[in-house]
Amino acid sequence: MTKRAFLLRIISILMVLALLVVIIVYLTRSSGSRRSAEEVAAQITGLFENERSSLSQERMFKKHYGFNARDYDGVILYSPISNMDAEELLLVKLKSEEQADELVASVEKRLESQMNIYEGYAPPQYELCRNAVIDLQGNFLLYVVHEDADRIDEAYRQALKD
Repeated sequence: MTKRAFLLRIISILMVLALLVVIIVYLTRSSGSRRSAEEVAAQITGLFENERSSLSQERMFKKHYGFNARDYDGVILYSPISNMDAEELLLVKLKSEEQADELVASVEKRLESQMNIYEGYAPPQYELCRNAVIDLQGNFLLYVVHEDADRIDEAYRQALKD
């Protein structure tokens, strides 16, 4: 074996090892956060809580999104007390990646429905909906309709890192 062939073999082995390291790092990071929904919620609900929304029961999750809360590792839902308000916060910890697409589609459908309701008669609520955040990060989904939606989203992302 020539010196050049030996160097090429070493380089190809190093490249394969580097690729394996990248794949392992990606897989461990994409699996999601190990934190509980309650731990993440504790860091974001203080930014959301107001007199127009309240912590909802599992039946409201079923009513608004069509899913059973017990099928997930955690569901926190603050929904509007009045039909005249749009402010809402949903935090879900998924049990598996397969749940993500259906849940995101349901959240998008809920947002579209809310926008259609408020568009004609409640411009401020419509604007809140237009600036809503739907953020899927690993095994967590956040949906927030609020004047500080971006700030709440940033706190959510930070809570997943801790």
